[in-house]
Amino acid sequence: MWRQKSRINWLQQGDLNTNFFHRAVKIRAKRNAIHGANLGEKGAALPKALKQKVFYHFRKQFSCKNRNWDAIFNLEFSKISSKEAEELENPFTLEEIKEAIWSCENSKAPGSDGFNAFFFKNVGIY
Repeated sequence: MWRQKSRINWLQQGDLNTNFFHRAVKIRAKRNAIHGANLGEKGAALPKALKQKVFYHFRKQFSCKNRNWDAIFNLEFSKISSKEAEELENPFTLEEIKEAIWSCENSKAPGSDGFNAFFFKNVGIY
């Protein structure tokens, strides 16, 4: 999360505002904290009762009852033509890659390597 927060306007802010980034994370964590719960029952605020209520709520929410398996297994999917399949197999062209990179905002990273779009636009590769 720190790495993600450090990308906030990095190009505009530079490396000088580390206090700003730290404060942004702390404020967000405080805002997302759960301080209590009101489940409408006496004693439901106790940790054990609360845990049990939450467990049964999600168990009920995600259990499958009376599911129509025939409808699920008999779904029909549209098929692509052999020409469309061939086009999907083609390697990306440099023009397509350049268009994708240049359509990104400078502070966004298109991959997991941490390099942002600004880097790729200005390094001279594309």
